[in-house]
This record gives sequence, structure tokens and C-alpha cells, in this order.
Amino acid sequence: MSFFANLAAQVESFFDPSCYDETKDETKDDDFIEQQLAAEEHRYDSFAAVRHDAQVKYFVDGQNYCWAVSEAIAHAQECIYIEDWWLTPELYMRRPPSKYPEFRLDRLLKRKADEGVKIYIVIYKEVELALTLDSRHTKDTLQSLSENIIVLRHPDHNLGGTFFWSHHEKFVVVDNRIAFLGGIDLCFGRWDTHGHALADFNGNDPESELFI
Repeated sequence: MSFFANLAAQVESFFDPSCYDETKDETKDDDFIEQQLAAEEHRYDSFAAVRHDAQVKYFVDGQNYCWAVSEAIAHAQECIYIEDWWLTPELYMRRPPSKYPEFRLDRLLKRKADEGVKIYIVIYKEVELALTLDSRHTKDTLQSLSENIIVLRHPDHNLGGTFFWSHHEKFVVVDNRIAFLGGIDLCFGRWDTHGHALADFNGNDPESELFI
């Protein structure tokens, strides 16, 4: 069925009383009311109640965050979910790179994929005229490493006409047990230390370089 034929069918069904399912709408209303009542009992009308004694840690700088993420990924047994605005396969999760070459992101993900871990990644498909994130490079590079790595670029601006929003979610979930939520993409320019040095101060020793 063509696009216009499908659209016409949808419009016709909208005005056809026989297509109106009151039971279906009542079910939706009941679900909505139930959610509202539950939210009224939660702080700030949240959909979820406050949970105590949760194992939570916050990160400020990219150094600690990237190290923790690399540790979680290294211990993954079943699945890894990643969603980022920008993801750089060549990012070194641990520094200096000369000491931890195996913890470059693409190498780390390949190692886990080769072990049978399923890896699912969603990245923002940028408007190429405005941004240079090169999400195509990210997808092609990672998917070429293993069949267990699946990368989705979204949204499709040409087909959907979507220009005014982007995927800014940044999370990593490992084995549905450990989750990293917040504002750090796994990409260039995010790794930093608590001292916030502007550049390397290691003389002429390339083995000690941190920012590459």
C-alpha cells in the first residue's frame, strides 16, 4: 500500500464509528488513572517511589567515570547497552594509553563481543550540515568488529523531517544489573582529571601522554 493510500485509510477509519473501540479507550483511561494515583504517593509526583539503601555512586570527572565504565564492560557476561549523543570508537578509557592499549573502547567492545556478549548501541544521527560527529564512522567501525555488535543511528532526518531534537541520552547498562546515567558521552573531549590540566606536562615522554 502506498503512503497516500495508507494515509487515506487511516483518515477514513478515524471517522468510521464502527472502528471506535470504547473498551480499548476505557482500558487506557483505567491505566492512566492508576498511574496518576500511584504518582500522587511519590515525591514530586514521580512514577517511581523513593528507594532506600540503593548502591549509587556519582562521578564528576571523565577519568573516574571512564575507568568505572571500562571495568563494568570488562566484566560483562551477557549484554551491554549504550546510548550516546556522540561515541568515539578510538577513545582510550584508561590513561595513559601506552599503559592500557587494550582499553581503547573499540578493542574492549570487540573483546567482549568475541566472548559472546551482545552489544546494542544507539547514537544520534547528526544533521551533517551542522555537526561533524561522524556517526557513520562510529557505526561502520563498530559493526565491522563483530556480528554481536549492533549500532543504530537515529533519527533519520530526511525521511522523518526531524531537525529540532537530538538523542542526548547518555547511559551504559551492563547485564541489566549495573547502569551509568548522566551527562558524559564516550567520546573525544570528555576524559578529564580532577586537576583539569590544559595540556600534558610530561616533557618529551610520549609514554606518559594522557590527552591524545
